Amino acid sequence: MRKIIIIFFCSVLLVGCIAQEQNNLDDLITVTPVITKQATLTVSALSPTFTPVPSTRTPVTPSATSTRISTPTSDFQNIPQVIFTPASPAICPPSSESGIEIPAELPLDDNDFESAIKNILNSGGVEQLVRRLSNENSSNFRYEDLTNDGVRELIIGYWPISYKVVTVFGCQNGKYENLMTVDNFIDSVDYIPGITAVQDLNHNGVKELVIDMTSSHCCTGIMVYEWNGDNFESLVRTWRVDYFSDKLEYSDMADLSGIGQTSIADIDGNGIYELVLDGGAPSYSGGWMGIDGPWRSEKVIYMWNGANYVWYSQEYYPPDFRFEAIQDGDTETVRGDYDSALKSYQAAIFDDKLKSWTQEVWRDFSQNQDPQNLGYPDVNKMPFNQDEYDQLSAYARYRIMIIHLKQGWESDAKAVYDTLIEKYPQENSGYPYAELATEFWNEFQSSHDLILSCDKAIAYAIGHEEILEPLGSHGLFDAHYEPEDICPFR
Repeated sequence: MRKIIIIFFCSVLLVGCIAQEQNNLDDLITVTPVITKQATLTVSALSPTFTPVPSTRTPVTPSATSTRISTPTSDFQNIPQVIFTPASPAICPPSSESGIEIPAELPLDDNDFESAIKNILNSGGVEQLVRRLSNENSSNFRYEDLTNDGVRELIIGYWPISYKVVTVFGCQNGKYENLMTVDNFIDSVDYIPGITAVQDLNHNGVKELVIDMTSSHCCTGIMVYEWNGDNFESLVRTWRVDYFSDKLEYSDMADLSGIGQTSIADIDGNGIYELVLDGGAPSYSGGWMGIDGPWRSEKVIYMWNGANYVWYSQEYYPPDFRFEAIQDGDTETVRGDYDSALKSYQAAIFDDKLKSWTQEVWRDFSQNQDPQNLGYPDVNKMPFNQDEYDQLSAYARYRIMIIHLKQGWESDAKAVYDTLIEKYPQENSGYPYAELATEFWNEFQSSHDLILSCDKAIAYAIGHEEILEPLGSHGLFDAHYEPEDICPFR
């Protein structure tokens, strides 16, 4: 059973009427579109502590260097501009001169609620309803022209018994109808939808409705809808492979693991707004107590490509753990950003501020807490783990070696390889990575072929899968390494 939450969300959209009947409504308070919205949570959405108790971690901000990689099918520099011609004004029921009575409590059942709203609007109660919603919760109420016909619609976000929804009411054929409802159940996940903004994001003359989606179970998302003359269509495209069918599918939602902020911002100053998701704090007890492993905040940006909003960049907050620096280096290598990758690998070797990971210690911190003072584990209390350091620093040197070879710097790669062999003898926990490097190095000396050398490294990983464990799989949302991830140059 879901909890019955009796909360009345509001939002602004245009209620349509002919110009002569709009004069009184134009004098009503008009809610200015809100460009950013922060999810209302029991746990801070952006605090790196992820706990309801006083913070034990130093707040961090994203690094200055953002990795922004365009999707292969997107051209963000040459965007075709399409301007829509305004439609003829919609005809709406006239406002009641005597006014109508609006119930003190609107129905909580979703069908009854929609019927009650349409009855009020079609009986001439537009002005009274707009005043009522403006006074009750203006942050989730919009009264704006979404259909580009000069007549405003009404957007209401609310939580009835069976659904949490955002609904757009507008005029068609002389009466108010439900033009669109965005509900809470998407891809088997229960969300709470709210309103981030009503604004012309892509600069084509039509305002878009931006809806934020928050789930206490997993994630934060943004959905964008635009009127195409007949109905509202989604402008977001997130491509992914379906887990069950292995088919490429798309979602209408840009999403972020964990709970965070949603906003829109013109990042590149070209007049077209981007979608921004920032954060990644867990919202459930297992997450903010650390039982599911460490969480990491990030910033994800979706950009307009002329047809849709598509993934543009992802930037993690600075790492706390040494294995996170390794994962950053591996990701940057795959993206071809070798300078950033080298910095991450060097940090894994030399940065003594990065913390060690020990599964048993983390589990002890997470589970053996004072029931009266539960919170996210203090990463600063994680003790130094020499074996883990040797494993990760050896792996980092292996990755530096293969990047040097990729760039044609064979003498530099030889120096790194020699250091690797010297520092990690057979009795050292980093020795398997020295063996891994040797498999790659010997093949490259023979063939000077990166593909064949990678094949040798991957074959070694297949036969020694224990070398994958220190690199990932530290928690529910951590990266999971396969043997082919050991070498990307294939």
